[in-house]
Formats: sequence, C-alpha cells, structure tokens
Amino acid sequence: DPPKLQKGFITIVETTKQGKRFSTSTVAFQNKSNFDKHGLERYVDITINREKEYQTIIGFGGAFTDAATINIKSLPEHLSQRLVKDYFAEDGLEYNIGRIPIGGSDFSTRMYTYDDISNGTDFELKHFKLAEEDIKFKIPIIKSAISVAAGKISLFGSAWGPPAWMKTNNGTKGVGKLKGSVDGPYYKTWASYAVK
Repeated sequence: DPPKLQKGFITIVETTKQGKRFSTSTVAFQNKSNFDKHGLERYVDITINREKEYQTIIGFGGAFTDAATINIKSLPEHLSQRLVKDYFAEDGLEYNIGRIPIGGSDFSTRMYTYDDISNGTDFELKHFKLAEEDIKFKIPIIKSAISVAAGKISLFGSAWGPPAWMKTNNGTKGVGKLKGSVDGPYYKTWASYAVK
C-alpha cells in the first residue's frame, strides 16, 4: 500500500532509462522562492481560477479492453480483486467511468466484431453475439468493478469499427468506410448494432 502523506507533501513515482523502476520519493510543496534558491531555472506557474468554469469533469476512469481484462484475469484471484479495488473502490483511486470496446479493438488479441459472417449481409443482426473475450474476461471484471465501486460507475461503449460486411473494403483491417448513405440500410443497421 502507498504511504499516507502529510498535508503539503506529494509522492513522486519515477521510472527512467537510467534504471529507476517505480522509484518513490516524498517531497514538500515549495513556493517559487525556494526553487530559485536551489538554482532551478525552469518552473511552471499554475493558476487556478475557481470563478471561471470551462467544462465539467464527470469523472475519471479507464477502459475495459481485452488486453486489460485478460491480464487482470490472469492474476491470482486475490491480486485480481486487489487490483480492481485499487482502481474502483472508495479507498482506491475511485475510478467512476469505464469505456467498453464494442467488439475487438487495437487492444485485442484478434480482430472481431459482434456480427462476423463469412458472406452476405445481416441487416436484422440475427448473427449478433458477444465474443468469448466478453464472457470470460470483460464482463466478470466489469461486474467486479461495479461491485467494489458500490454501483457508482458509469459505463459507455465505443466501437472500433463495423463488421466487415458493412464496410466498403469488406474487411476489418485497412481503410474502409460504411457502405451506402446515411438513410440507407447499412447506417441504420450500424446504429442498431451500437445499441444492441
């Protein structure tokens, strides 16, 4: 567990090319005059104006990718649970947002979508189904995160791309656009795919 810090102190965790690996040090916040005394010529001024709001932060989080969830599930159970708690629990980082890739992504071990068919079209999405990666890895870790976060987590899906049969290049790799026009069957099916 990380050490509890006194008010006015920060922990620096550093990894360098010279060989430091998660090296930690604790330092006190200092004002500009202290930096000048030590001969540091570069510093950054950060000004916070609480009266001016540009955007609202709804939370912080991460992604439940195949890579992340496969690796978490590969840990011994007690470490897997600890990792999820460290990210999502009240006594952890309190992540409260999770992105879920809809189908495969560049963090997957293979290219896949939820409606892969060998030929033809499937405008009714009769062949739509979750992948093994979802059942074995993503869903269990998501459920665990929801549990340790006491339900205080927002999830959203994002697709890397449509099934190959919906694309102009008929493939999941390479440059290809969604077939047809905005009011056509491919776009309508793509929208249905995203919410299914």
